[in-house]
Amino acid sequence: MPLSRMAKIRYDTGASSIFRENHRRFIPIKFRVSSKDLGGTVEKAQKEAVKANIPEGYFMEWSGIFNEMKTAFVRFYLTIPLAIFLIIILLYMFHGNMRNVLLTIVAPVCAVFGGLISLLLTGQSLSISAIVGFISIIGIATFKTCILISHYLEVYKETKNRQLAVIETVREKFRSIVMVGLTASLGLLPASIAHGVGSQVQKPLAIVVVGGMLIGTGIILLVMPLLFKFVHIEEQSTAKIQKGV
Repeated sequence: MPLSRMAKIRYDTGASSIFRENHRRFIPIKFRVSSKDLGGTVEKAQKEAVKANIPEGYFMEWSGIFNEMKTAFVRFYLTIPLAIFLIIILLYMFHGNMRNVLLTIVAPVCAVFGGLISLLLTGQSLSISAIVGFISIIGIATFKTCILISHYLEVYKETKNRQLAVIETVREKFRSIVMVGLTASLGLLPASIAHGVGSQVQKPLAIVVVGGMLIGTGIILLVMPLLFKFVHIEEQSTAKIQKGV
């Protein structure tokens, strides 16, 4: 029996396969973001998609890497303030007073400023990888400032001269502070200028670390000695127990 007697055969366009999720049919529309700003590109696409006439009974849902990015940002909104709070608590336990803690926080601010400048100069957007880089340079900058403050207090106890203590601190710790910054930045310099496969993920982190350590270290070495000179740094508070006679 000829097939034409059973059905009318014609050429037409249609779905090559039917996709289902949770017992509901859906039509996947995939596209690749060629720009560096995934969030901005998806927001523009969402504004354009609103203009489309979607038939009744259909709805549009955005998924993929964009949803993963939104979930990661929500986690960062919770974990970053908690991490900063814990760092402040540890600094207070180390210094014993809030004035020294506030002076220590100046260095991470300088490092973050350097990282933002590097992102701006390279045209990179703020991504999950870049935020991880900011967390890294905050820890390194805090460590460097603790070294400066501790050495300044030691010299100040001996000399009781603020200006001399500042000069000796910069002279003794300049090399170690610069080496810490150069080690962190030069180690990730190849990744910051890479253009191969997978560089889109590691490049923002590397750029933040390289820029934050180079620019931030320079700002720290300029700003912190001035703060030591004009702001009185308190010594660590220790409890004294005296035995009565």
